[in-house]
Amino acid sequence: MDGKKVGGLLIALKNVFGVVARPGTYGNLLYLLLSFPLGLAYFVLLTTGISLGIGLYLIVVGLPLLVMVLMLWRQMVKLERLQAKWLLGQETRPEPILRWAGAKRAWPWFRARLSSSLTWRGLGFLFLKLPLGLVAFVLLVVMLTVSAALVALPFLHQHGLVQVDDLSLVMIEGPWQSAGIVLSGLLLLVLSFHLFNGYARVFRWLSGKLICA
Repeated sequence: MDGKKVGGLLIALKNVFGVVARPGTYGNLLYLLLSFPLGLAYFVLLTTGISLGIGLYLIVVGLPLLVMVLMLWRQMVKLERLQAKWLLGQETRPEPILRWAGAKRAWPWFRARLSSSLTWRGLGFLFLKLPLGLVAFVLLVVMLTVSAALVALPFLHQHGLVQVDDLSLVMIEGPWQSAGIVLSGLLLLVLSFHLFNGYARVFRWLSGKLICA
């Protein structure tokens, strides 16, 4: 095997297994872990607040409630911008200066925020966070659980904590079989990290289009 082939093979192996050593992998992993609970919190708070605000609009408390919800979801958008920047590495532009940002009266302040495109793009992103976060949660639980189970299975079996002799799909008869199961678990973990990074790019692309542009 010549030098070019060896070099190409080493680069390929680095690309495949180097994902474990990349700091960005763990930033993506943390972002995905937070996406479902945050998405659920956003959905509950926003749907409840907006529904109550619209329903009570004809009486005094409706409009102040909508103003509070507006302030809340803009803070949520700021939180998402920070997560996209620090965990996903997404470049974020400064928030646009609102025309009435320095207004002391309530109505110009409220109107300026209603007319901001970031307000509505951010609201769309916050509502998308729940379904996308749910998919991320399922991927994380399934892939990490299966990987950890395969790695731990021979050790648990060796100490009598789990019995797999009666299972037709898993038979641990010696050290080679045990090593093969552990190796398959580690390879699945590496594959999972690539999958998590790919899914995090979906969030990065959406945040770049909706809240960071």
